[in-house]
Amino acid sequence: MKHWRLLIFFILFLAFEASALEVYLAPLAFEDDSDGREAPASSLEADLLGALQQAGLGEAVLLRQTSSSPTPRSLLEAMHLCEKGGYAFLLYGYLKRTAYAYSMELKLLDRERGRIAAQFFASDDSAHYERLIQDTAAKVKDYFRVEMGLEQPRTVEDPRRNLVYFSLCLGYWTPLGGEWDRVVAGVVSAGLAVRFVPTDPLFTLWSRRGHLELGLEAEYGLGMNEPGYESFFLHAVRIRIPLAALLELPAGHAAGLGIGLLVEIDTAVQDRLYAPLFTDSTIIPGGFVKLLYRYALSERVSLGVTALFEVAAYAPALFIFSPQVAVSFAAGPRRKEGDHE
Repeated sequence: MKHWRLLIFFILFLAFEASALEVYLAPLAFEDDSDGREAPASSLEADLLGALQQAGLGEAVLLRQTSSSPTPRSLLEAMHLCEKGGYAFLLYGYLKRTAYAYSMELKLLDRERGRIAAQFFASDDSAHYERLIQDTAAKVKDYFRVEMGLEQPRTVEDPRRNLVYFSLCLGYWTPLGGEWDRVVAGVVSAGLAVRFVPTDPLFTLWSRRGHLELGLEAEYGLGMNEPGYESFFLHAVRIRIPLAALLELPAGHAAGLGIGLLVEIDTAVQDRLYAPLFTDSTIIPGGFVKLLYRYALSERVSLGVTALFEVAAYAPALFIFSPQVAVSFAAGPRRKEGDHE
């Protein structure tokens, strides 16, 4: 069951990394001291929310309005609204207008810590309501980008071309059920891989850059008998030809999915007590699917975790689960001459 725990951890980790911070905007108070002038024609909350959504945080922060509720005017009322709605972060505050100027104050409430995490102030003359809203949104964006360390908006870059990566892999493998699982147990696996990326990025999905990569992998896996069977060792050489698609996540993380063809070369070696050494080799085709996660330590070095699900066309079929860790090194040209924005 260990490999299933590893798989669940891997999937939960990816889900956690890909998740965004949710921030809710409460109804804002409006104070009019402008000697009877009309309030802004449009909705204050809708204007501010629209400016916040256009501020450039992308998918790092999800901004939403609270459901219909009273306007919080104190920390206690804001905490009550968070508890009622289950909000982790809440923006609340007021807009005040005099005969000559606007002033706005927003507060960001962190419900888990029970305190105000940040305050935002902005002011402008009475003829520039829209500019006031934009200025306030920019200050909120800068807080999440700088103080909370969320990713800055990406600038447009030239695509990188003809990238080559070399990887060193270390892992574990085990048969998944059936007759094989009762006979043989995986011990360890180690391998080398080379990957070729024609263009990075090649596509975008959910505002994230992505690329395709072709590869060639060679792996050695050692197996041995399960208790109750005569002692033997299984030496497995696996040659894989993968095609994978990866999607960039915030802060240097990436995740993806790969498929490919497999050639498995198995050699069983059994040193019997009362008979000569027995050796038998088999070459069998197969296929695989893999889940990928990588974290970039630098432009040229990255760490990765892979969960491989393989099938070799024995009778009965041999299904294998293989978690691996890997370190990758980039080589080859970083850009193609003549690329432009």
